[in-house]
Amino acid sequence: MDNMNYQHGDLYLRWNELSFPEQMLNIGSEVSRAVKWKDKNNQRSEQAFFRALELIHFTTKSLYSNGHGRRIKELGRAKEVLYDYLYNGNEYKSTPHSLIKYYDDFITLV
Repeated sequence: MDNMNYQHGDLYLRWNELSFPEQMLNIGSEVSRAVKWKDKNNQRSEQAFFRALELIHFTTKSLYSNGHGRRIKELGRAKEVLYDYLYNGNEYKSTPHSLIKYYDDFITLV
């Protein structure tokens, strides 16, 4: 894993040191960027989406290694909803507010 080229540099080395809410807030930052740029600049939106996916991957690995598998399902659903909003016609009827609020709500747990 050390020789992989991550967009977030070596953040994956410290990712397990963050609490789950802190990880979710970091993911939320990228989600917010992806949503913000959706209708303004597709390239920026897509880049933020891929950075969010990278952080979701880090979090999934962290949850799995720490025995918190039940949250992996939640994280998978969050990824699915974001993808649906950005690329799949928004069948779930998400709004920018609802997507961002989901992640922002983790601030109360930090």
